[in-house]
Amino acid sequence: MKPLCSHLRLLGGRDPGLGLVEILVSMMILAILAVAVLPVLVQGLRTSGSNATLATASQFAGQELDLVRRYNSDCSTVSTFDDVPTRVAADARGVSLEIRRSVGACPAATAYPGVVRVSVEITRAGIPSPILAKATTFVLLEGAAP
Repeated sequence: MKPLCSHLRLLGGRDPGLGLVEILVSMMILAILAVAVLPVLVQGLRTSGSNATLATASQFAGQELDLVRRYNSDCSTVSTFDDVPTRVAADARGVSLEIRRSVGACPAATAYPGVVRVSVEITRAGIPSPILAKATTFVLLEGAAP
């Protein structure tokens, strides 16, 4: 039985490890792959931020409609819902959003109980278009005044 050192002498005493050229080639391949994947990651981050803003806008619209549902069910009270000036709120990332309210015309005095249309639009502050979220509901009215 031959010792291990004699086997190494048969190989010429060389270590069959990786050379500098092989390491450089593998690093170049890795860099090319990283550059190819980078745009996908950047686009994913942008989409994630945009979706977070849209979700927050939808949540604000729902909260505003919940507020009008708590009002008394008479036309004079519900009509005051849009008397509030445009409100600005920010989402978790600091994006400013404008909240606009609108209330439709009350029914004729003889048409009670009736309904009135209430809408909420959310846009970026200072940018009227595009509308990020819009929600509309109909509020049942029992009378013209309390």
